[in-house]
Amino acid sequence: CGTASQSASAETLTSSSTTVGGATTAIQVSGDNISIKGNGATREGKTITISEAGTCELSGTLEEGQIKINTDGEVKLILNNFNISNSSHAPIVGEKGNVQILLKENSKNTVSDKRSAKEESDSTESEENSEKTTDYDAAIYSEGDLILNGSGSLTVEGGYEDGIHSKMSLTVESGDYKITASHHGLNGKKTLTVKDGTFDITTVEDALHS
Repeated sequence: CGTASQSASAETLTSSSTTVGGATTAIQVSGDNISIKGNGATREGKTITISEAGTCELSGTLEEGQIKINTDGEVKLILNNFNISNSSHAPIVGEKGNVQILLKENSKNTVSDKRSAKEESDSTESEENSEKTTDYDAAIYSEGDLILNGSGSLTVEGGYEDGIHSKMSLTVESGDYKITASHHGLNGKKTLTVKDGTFDITTVEDALHS
């Protein structure tokens, strides 16, 4: 099993090198009530879809929920004491566009993929059907570039396969991370860059993979 525990002594970044303009859309979850104040986000049941580039701040606890990003631009998700879990689907999915996840200062956030671990036969079948369907195989998954930063903490449970997976470039600039995964912890298909942060990663395969 692969385990990594390390810390970075460089000064923690509190803002992103990537700027997303416009007003912030506030998404507050309280029990079964989901309040959306602002533009670019809609809900259907416990699925929140972000379809416009911009900034969304998420807070509260969303059980058996999902955040989907589907836009031509870039979406910044500010996690402010936000917890999300799902036992059927990936909790946070970037279907289209680039995603930035900012951990708000002193916030504690959790993303839990509670699906059963993928078996080898599932992986083979997924590869054979890759042209037909996309397998969102991580607690936080992005088809585009994915950046994580901020001065809060993020706990990720990748029960199905990876903890955090980008099909393009995955960059971690700062933050405090505790990740468990049944496959890889941080997975950047094209590139994986870790600039700063504190990490406690426990995996079956690689803690860091590209």
